[in-house]
Amino acid sequence: MLSKDIASKGLLHPVTVMKHPTKKSDYILLIGGNRYEAFKRLKRTKIPCIVKEYTNNQIDIQLTQLAENMHRTDINPVELSDTLMEIKEKTGFTLEILAQHVGRNIDSLKQYSRI
Repeated sequence: MLSKDIASKGLLHPVTVMKHPTKKSDYILLIGGNRYEAFKRLKRTKIPCIVKEYTNNQIDIQLTQLAENMHRTDINPVELSDTLMEIKEKTGFTLEILAQHVGRNIDSLKQYSRI
């Protein structure tokens, strides 16, 4: 399905990658696994992407992925809630700080924290 959409409409949102820490020409996929797989099924060898600097900080990676996922319409609210609370516990962030990191308002996060 996604492959057909990309074939007919093009890629609407680029994937996000980060540079590999040791292999100069390699990248690590952060966001857009389904889009990447769709490109492979279409036998395309290049995909538009946003390149981030490498980090091995798993919290930074999770926050980046969470911010992206919060804008999806098909995201499971329970999974989203679990991820938000996991990050909150690991970092000690308040909901206000977490909301700033993921680009959402505090009321939105309060709703997820109640799930």
